[in-house]
Amino acid sequence: MDLAFNELSAFPISNDKTEAYSRVDLFLSTFKRASNFDYNKIRFHLGLDSIELSHNYSLNDYCSESRNRTKATLLRGLFRHPFIDENSDEENRYISNYFHLKKGEELIEPYGLAVAYLYSILGIGFYSEPFWHNCKFELIITGEKESHDIVFCLSKPEHFNNDELKSFIEYSSPLKLIETEILPDDKSIKLRNDHGKDVLLKFSKRIIHSPYVTEIINSLPY
Repeated sequence: MDLAFNELSAFPISNDKTEAYSRVDLFLSTFKRASNFDYNKIRFHLGLDSIELSHNYSLNDYCSESRNRTKATLLRGLFRHPFIDENSDEENRYISNYFHLKKGEELIEPYGLAVAYLYSILGIGFYSEPFWHNCKFELIITGEKESHDIVFCLSKPEHFNNDELKSFIEYSSPLKLIETEILPDDKSIKLRNDHGKDVLLKFSKRIIHSPYVTEIINSLPY
C-alpha cells in the first residue's frame, strides 16, 4: 500500500545538518512502523532535490553523502510515481475541487494530504514543528464537492498508538484470506433436502476445491 508525502511538513527547515539528520531518521523510523502494516511506497509530489532539509541542503544532498548510503537506498526506493494516476477518478476529483488545511487562522493548500484523502491512504511527513504533533487533521474541500473530512498524517512512530488511526488502518487494509490445509475430499457438504438441492450440490462440488473453503453449509440449526 502507498503513503502520501506531506510536503507542508518540510517547513520550517532544520537549523543545520545535524538537525536535518535527526529529522530524516525520525521519518524513516515512522515509515518502518508503517511498513509493518504493508505500506511500502510513498507518493511524492516533489523530487528529492526539491525537498529542502536545511539551508542549501536538500534530501538529494543527504542521499548523495556516503555516510547515508544505506538510508539513501531506502529513501530512493520509496518513491512512487505518478503522484496522481493519470485519467483516474482521483485525478478528476483533484482537478474539480479545492483542498485546504486549517493551520491556526490560516488556510493552506496541501498536495500530499489531498492525495491521501483522495486515495483513502495515510499521509507521512517530517516532524518539523508542534503542529504535526497530532496525526489527525481536518481537510476542507470546496468546489464540485463541499465537505469537511478527516485526513491522517504520520510524523513519528508514536502516532501508531492513536486509536482512530488504528481503526483507519484496519478498515483500509486489504482483506487477507488464509488458505486451508484441508483436502477437498475431506471437506463436508451439508445441504437441506429442498427443491434445487441437485443444483446446489453440483455447484458445491465445484467450489469445494477452493483453498479458501473449509466446508459448505446452506442452513444452520436453530
